Amino acid sequence: MAATLTSTTRPRPVPILVPLPAPTGAQKDCSMCQGKGGKWVTNDGKSKGKDIARWVACTGCKGTGKVG
Repeated sequence: MAATLTSTTRPRPVPILVPLPAPTGAQKDCSMCQGKGGKWVTNDGKSKGKDIARWVACTGCKGTGKVG
């Protein structure tokens, strides 16, 4: 016998999981970028005198400047 969905039976709600923020005292400055989060690269290596500036995120902290 198959159960039918009526107005009295409802599917269970799906819980929403929100990540908790990390404690503020546990994070330290990244040692690879000294807490800056990355660096500006101003040399494209192709054309002299026409440098292209772009932001490159640090690979150690993924651009946040903090680890831990």
